[in-house]
Amino acid sequence: MLSSLGLAALFGILGTFVAVLCTSLLKVAGLPGSLIVRAGTRAGKTPVVRGGVALTFLIDAFLVLTFTALVVRTIHAMIESHRGLPTWPLWLAGWYVATAPVLFGGKHLPGAAARDASDVAFALALPMVGLAYWVFVRWPGAMDWGWSWVPAVRF
Repeated sequence: MLSSLGLAALFGILGTFVAVLCTSLLKVAGLPGSLIVRAGTRAGKTPVVRGGVALTFLIDAFLVLTFTALVVRTIHAMIESHRGLPTWPLWLAGWYVATAPVLFGGKHLPGAAARDASDVAFALALPMVGLAYWVFVRWPGAMDWGWSWVPAVRF
């Protein structure tokens, strides 16, 4: 039987691997917006560039919040199956795992413009995910607004 810290460490390690996969999915999901931004940049059309950035942000935000809901639901399932253990280590590990796709994203972007756009997205996405995580933890019913279909992974 794992202690609360051991369970949190296991969740953090396994969750990091899943977060890396989620980061790859975010990069693929951002391709349509990236193509729009590239076309708008070449044509010198600022509204098109902004539209592409907004599209990418909306798609990526939905996916990152879906991952956050998955993390919270999984931790709830872990707490139910391991009653009596302190929960704070799991919630802290979950906070790290939920924000990991944002933290890992944009590490290898080519060009200064791409890195600047990544910095702006990071500045918006990290607080959004961190806040959403704690909202989902405190008020689990909030996940039903857009993520009621997200299952809990039980292990």
